[in-house]
Amino acid sequence: GLLALAVFYITWKVTGSLETARTITFTAIAVKSLLYVFSCRSQSLPFWRIGFFSNPYLVLAVLVGLGVQLLAVYLPFFQKIFHTAPLGAVEWLVVLGIGLVAITVIELVKYIFARRARRVATA
Repeated sequence: GLLALAVFYITWKVTGSLETARTITFTAIAVKSLLYVFSCRSQSLPFWRIGFFSNPYLVLAVLVGLGVQLLAVYLPFFQKIFHTAPLGAVEWLVVLGIGLVAITVIELVKYIFARRARRVATA
């Protein structure tokens, strides 16, 4: 959340566009949430050990969610409703970066707790 707030503020100051700042923050939070679900499938195993496509319904739901997000960002009708602006390649890299940071933190916390649990079990 703090990272998204920082991106909002920096984007707003750099571009001077409230709509662009709002859109990148809105999209970053949405994409982070869509990626986050893959880490939530297990409290101890990293998401890559479970298998990305092990739940095809989850993959489909994430793709539909991403599609809806793209509509909100690029379709003029929804741009008026949500006060969004189209994002360029640099903005999408920032959005994906925020999503990857969130997943990395979650996976790191899972690793630390799993390692701690193994140490307690062997002691």
